[in-house]
Amino acid sequence: MSKSKKKEIEPISQKLCWHPYKLQKLNLQQFIKVVNKILNEELEILDIREEKSKREE
Repeated sequence: MSKSKKKEIEPISQKLCWHPYKLQKLNLQQFIKVVNKILNEELEILDIREEKSKREE
């Protein structure tokens, strides 16, 4: 049997504000870390609904 290799997690960039679509591209562990920071108010998430309403005006 071959030994399983552990995947190394790529470091998450030091963003302060995240776009929801960018979160979808993260792997599970990165996603969990970012969402926990968002919930703890260390990071922010963009409100894309707000952006759409500004464009329509």
